[in-house]
This record gives sequence, structure tokens and C-alpha cells, in this order.
Amino acid sequence: MKISMKKIIFFFIYILVIVSFTAGVNSTSKEQAHTEQSTKENELIEKYKKMAAEGDASAMKDLGISYSEGNGVPQDDTKAVEWFRKAIEAGSSESMRNLGVMYIKGKGVQQDDTKAVEWFKKAIEAGNSDAMISLGYAYLSGRVIPKDYKKGVEWIQKAIEAGNSDANAMRNLGVIYMVGKCVARDDTTAIEWFRKAIEAGDFEAMGNLGFMYKEGRGVPQDDTQAVEWFRKAIEAGSTHVMVNLGVMYTEGRGVPKDYTKAVELFRKVIEAGDSEAMENLVVMYVNSEAMRNLGNMYREGKGVPKDDKQAVEWFRKAIEAGNSEAMRNLGVMYTDGRGVPKDDTKAVELFRKAIEASNSEAMINLGVMYVNSEAMRNLGVMYYEGRGVTKDDTKAVEWFRKAIEAGNSDAMRNLGDMYREGRGVPQDYTKAVEWLRKAIEVGNSNAMVNLALLYTEGNKVPLDNMKALELLQRAADVGNVYAKNFLIVRDPRSAITSQKDYDEALKQIRIKAKAGDEQAKIFLRQMNYSISAWIDKLIEIAISLVLLVVFMIVVYVLPRSNRIM
Repeated sequence: MKISMKKIIFFFIYILVIVSFTAGVNSTSKEQAHTEQSTKENELIEKYKKMAAEGDASAMKDLGISYSEGNGVPQDDTKAVEWFRKAIEAGSSESMRNLGVMYIKGKGVQQDDTKAVEWFKKAIEAGNSDAMISLGYAYLSGRVIPKDYKKGVEWIQKAIEAGNSDANAMRNLGVIYMVGKCVARDDTTAIEWFRKAIEAGDFEAMGNLGFMYKEGRGVPQDDTQAVEWFRKAIEAGSTHVMVNLGVMYTEGRGVPKDYTKAVELFRKVIEAGDSEAMENLVVMYVNSEAMRNLGNMYREGKGVPKDDKQAVEWFRKAIEAGNSEAMRNLGVMYTDGRGVPKDDTKAVELFRKAIEASNSEAMINLGVMYVNSEAMRNLGVMYYEGRGVTKDDTKAVEWFRKAIEAGNSDAMRNLGDMYREGRGVPQDYTKAVEWLRKAIEVGNSNAMVNLALLYTEGNKVPLDNMKALELLQRAADVGNVYAKNFLIVRDPRSAITSQKDYDEALKQIRIKAKAGDEQAKIFLRQMNYSISAWIDKLIEIAISLVLLVVFMIVVYVLPRSNRIM
């Protein structure tokens, strides 16, 4: 069927008219909605003023909030404080707490933490549960009143027991118990608080619950459940949790491994962080975490072309956004000389900054309460190797212990090695095995390899090749490259492999050993010992065969020749 050009032009004109009309209607609708909203706010303000004039404390409080937030009236902190004071005189306990917040922030009044706490306590005496939460946070941060984690947690719990439905406070309690920084770590209690927060409407707690499933903490480990909760949180509006889901895609846990999808999620978080939401410090932190993860993708060439300079650039951006873990990542780039000139001194400096930043009050105020244990471990390694600092085994052990206290399983492995070598601590193979086992209990595959090597070495630890193979296989099953290479080289018949795979595995082990890797050195030493032992055995067999031949000649051949003669 032939369509004329006039009809085509007419069709496009028709579409343009419809689109323009729709856009105009939408624009008019938005303006109308905005006008209606302003009218409602103005009517509400007039209602508050009338009620306040009649002595209504609640209306005075609402006027204070309206001026504080700029709802229906021009934003004015001074007027907000005035109305809060009037409401307090009229008996409003909520306004006592609100005035305390104004003193904390220094809005409409001179910033004064002491007065803030005074008002929180007055509000609590009057029965205000929101003030209990505010006082709890004051104890956690250590502002004005001495830092007291126990009291901080107690006040927040009292508020919720008193019927306060602050979902954010419930989630923060979950984080506190999960991290174990303020109280004894209790994963079961953390899970309970996350579930309560979810029931109270906090979608960020869905992400926390997903994390617990991912790590198998307080619940059976379940990657599928973790991904499900991450998706629920994202669907509910959380951009934070996109970082967690992106990590699941990089590791292929609960979802098929997909680096492109992971990069896409990290970029979405970064793009979301450029919005007004960046005013929120927690969002800034999560946005910086996405930058850091994107840097890791460039460093490893996953989902994007491998590019060390781009990786360094993203680590720097994350640091500018306040990410202490990115400081550690950049420090590692300096130790390896990737994307930047090799500089151990600069690396040590960055590791120290990461540790200082992770212990700062700002991190506690964020509710993150994250201690950069990996930076502590890195600093321990620098002291162990004497890179960027004077070699010092005692300090290395000190930093490994600090990292362990912060929950770092690799540091447990490092401390086990220190006991095995007798560096910074008296040599003690029992303690070495003990620390390696502790690391294995929390899933550390490198510790599995180290303990396997101790079993095959049979030095101070009973020789047990079966246990060694079992540990190497466990480590290989979770993707440990060392274990895979060791298994191939140790017994090529145990895996379906080619001579090429064998040669490549041996090459990688030798490269690692040359670079100073202790695991690789031990393995090669054992391998050389095994080869030497086989040679000795072959020589022994050859000597036995020669002696047997001589014996046969003497006993059988010579007597017969004599008889013939």
C-alpha cells in the first residue's frame, strides 16, 4: 500500500501537536498542584497561628517546625526557636527536645552541646521518648557528656520500649549489635532489630538484613536471600544497596557473575550521589563506596577495560568524598606501583590516614561505625617487610592484633605466620595453628592454604597429607588461585589438566615466590624436598638393584663358570 508524503507530514504534525498539548497540560498540572500545595500550607499556617494565639502548645510546636523547615513560611531558625520556647512554656515536651536539636546544630541559637543535653534531659523527665534517642546518640558520639556506648544503647532501647516507632533508631541499634563496636557483637539481636526496623517502614534495614544473609551472620548463609533483600531495598528507593548488589554481581553470588551489570549499578549510585541527596552524609559515604568499587573494577579489568590510571582517579574521587577504604586502596596502588610511581612511604601515610579516618567521631555519627581493619593489616605487613617504615616485627604483630580486634580474618592468618616464624612473638606452632584455624572458621581461604602447607611440611605439626589436600580443595572450591595452582602442581593427576596448565601454575607459583610470597616459597621448598626425596629413593633402588646383580653373579654365575673350567 502506497502512502503519500502529505499523509506522512500530516501524521508527524499531528503527533507534535498531541505531544505539545500533553506537555502543556502536564506543565499546567504541575503548576496547579504546586499552587494547591502552597494554598494548603498557607491555610495550615493560619490555622496554627490561630490555635497558638489561643494557647495551644502543639500548634506552637508545629509553627516552630514550619519555620525550621521552611514549610508554608520563609525558613527562619530564629523564629523557629522563638516558637519552640513558647511551646515549652505551654508544656510541650517535644519542643524541649527540638530546642536541644537546635542547640546541637547551632541553628537560631549559639551552638552549645551542654545546653542541648540539658534540654534532652528535661524532655525525658517530661516523658518524651524522642529525646531519649537524642540523648542516646549524644552518649554514643561522646559530645559534652563522656562517651558511653552502654548508656547510649540503653537510652535508645528505652525509647523504643516506651513505644517510640523511630525505624531509623531501630536500624541503628541493629548496626551497633552487628558491628560490636559499642556493645558485645550479637548477630541474633542485630537481625531482630533489622526486622523491627523493616516492619516500622525502614527500607535501608532491608539492605542490612541482606548483608547478614550474605555473610551468614545470625541466619544461615544464603546468597539468594541476600540478593532478594538487596532488590527489595532498591525497589523501595535505596540507592545505597546498589553497591551491595553490584558486589554480588562481581562475585557471582546469588546471581550470575556479570561485571557489566556491576559497573552499571556502581555508576547509578554515583549519578544518584550528584543530586541534592549528597547533602546527606550517609549518602555521600555510600556514593564514595561506589566510586571505590568502580576503581576496583578498573584495577582488575572487570566490566571495563583494565586501566590503573582510571582506578587511581576513582580512588582519589572516593577519598575526596570521605571514603577511608579508598585511602587503603590507593595505598596498595602505591605499594605495587600501579597507576602511580611506586612509593612505600606514601602508601604507609595513606594506610595511617585510613585508620585515623575510620576511628573518627564522624564515622560514629554517620552510624557506619566501620573500622578500617584492612588498613591496619596493611600497615602490619609494611612493618613486617620494612617497606616505607623501619622493619619492626613487634609493631607488625601489634597492628595485626588491632586488625583482628576489628574483625579482620586475614590478620589472624598473618598473626599465625608470625607465631610460626617466631617474629615479634616467641615461636609457637600450637598458637600458629590456633590462629589459622580461627581464620578458617570465618571462611578465610588463604588460612586454609597456610595450614595445608604446615601439614605437608610436617615440621612441629604432625604430617598429614590427607588433611592438607582437603584444605587445599576447600580453598580451591571457593576460588583461591593459590590452592588451585598448588593442587595442579602437587598432583597433576588429581585434576583434569594439561601440561600447559601445569607449566602455567608452576610459573605463577615461582613468580609469587620471587616476589617474596611466603606461601609460594614454602610450597616450592616442599616441592624441591619431594623431588629430592624421590631422587634419593631412586638412587637407593638403583644401588639395591646393583647389589642384587652382584649377588646373583657371585652366587650363581661364578660357581657355574668354575665348573665349566
